[in-house]
Amino acid sequence: MARNTWKRHAPLICVIVLFFGFQIFALHQLMVRNERHKAHISNVLWISAQLETEYLRFMGALDRFALGDGSVGAREMKHRFDILVSRLPLFLSGEKGQLFSHVAGAQNTILAINTMIEDIEPRLSTLLPGDTVEYRSIRDQLDTNRIAVHKMVLDTFLADEAITELILEEDDFIHWILVACLLGGVASGASLVILLVRQVGRAQLAEADARHERNRAIEADKVKSEFLANISHELRTPLNAIIGFAQVMQLELLGKLGNDRYRSYVEDIRRCATTLVDLIQDILDLSKVEAGKYELQKESVDLSDLARSSLRMVQHQADTNGIALSFEAPANLPRLHCDPKAVQQIMLNLLSNAIKFTQSGGRVSMQMRPSENVSMVIAVADDGIGMSKSEIEVALAPFGQVANVMTKRHPGTGLGLPLAKSLAELHGGRMEIESEANVGTRVTITLPLRRASNAHLAA
Repeated sequence: MARNTWKRHAPLICVIVLFFGFQIFALHQLMVRNERHKAHISNVLWISAQLETEYLRFMGALDRFALGDGSVGAREMKHRFDILVSRLPLFLSGEKGQLFSHVAGAQNTILAINTMIEDIEPRLSTLLPGDTVEYRSIRDQLDTNRIAVHKMVLDTFLADEAITELILEEDDFIHWILVACLLGGVASGASLVILLVRQVGRAQLAEADARHERNRAIEADKVKSEFLANISHELRTPLNAIIGFAQVMQLELLGKLGNDRYRSYVEDIRRCATTLVDLIQDILDLSKVEAGKYELQKESVDLSDLARSSLRMVQHQADTNGIALSFEAPANLPRLHCDPKAVQQIMLNLLSNAIKFTQSGGRVSMQMRPSENVSMVIAVADDGIGMSKSEIEVALAPFGQVANVMTKRHPGTGLGLPLAKSLAELHGGRMEIESEANVGTRVTITLPLRRASNAHLAA
């Protein structure tokens, strides 16, 4: 029961685990985003600072070359120019170029510098030391764009600081939202775990209570069976004495009774006592079966003889009710290893029940046949009032009686079918009932042919 409780809440537990996993993943992605943003800001600042540095270095190299002091030659000046040119593509394309999209005027400044570079590059190759006119023209262009470069660097620093502060504020807001969700999830998850643990505990207690109640019911049923067995034994002894005294009086062994009405009373006493003994015997047998104390005394039995004996015992009941009895069995019926008393009890109960619920002029038949050499089939069929499926369930319950006109005419205890079923199962067999209202009933007993003899007797 406790395991089923965990299984029932497994989807909810999975949802909570996924929620926690998503929150942790979101926090991790937020930290990664912060680190990436810091790296991008650093790259932007470094690139813009490098551009201004290389711009100033080239201007210094140009000044020294034009003065002709010999410290910088044409080759050195060209090298500085190439370094400056190599910095420009970083602003124009790729991921780093996109970083400058938030700096106002940065892209226009870079395009202006690039246009200037294209203009002065062929002129630098022909510039000679002391050529003040060409030098001054190139230097004016450089001075004009130097101010724009410096302004771009300042704007980059200012913009990056503002953007960084804004992003950090947004990240802090998102961070605290995630932390709040995570804490809320932890609280709700902890509450759920506590509730689940308590529910599992209650389920375990309920399971223990149910087990205790089941054991009590089993013990009570055992006590009931033992009580019925004991009381049945105590009742049967005085009833046997009553039957014996009634027979002595009926035979007038000690003298004449006198009035004929006394003989009728004695017959009634004997018949009622015999009925009570039979009833008590059924209760005793059923109680022993339920208590597990019914011991089978098995031997090799000729079922044909046992069946004929049972039919003779119920012949008077059949004749009284106007019922025709018949018996069918193959000539070579195998002997059955069983308890003859129990099997005859099964036959008598089925036959008596069939006669009881069949109207005058009806038929009751008993058939026997071996089945695939592994079992013996005993069937009792009638064309009586029959039963519905629900009535069959009632009839199979101990002391269960189907309410109809036949039960009012022939009262009973309702132990016949349950006792027959229990005795058949005690032999390792089974009982099946096929019945239809106003058509009839067929009860089939199947008993295993264990230790059956190979001897065959004529039916």
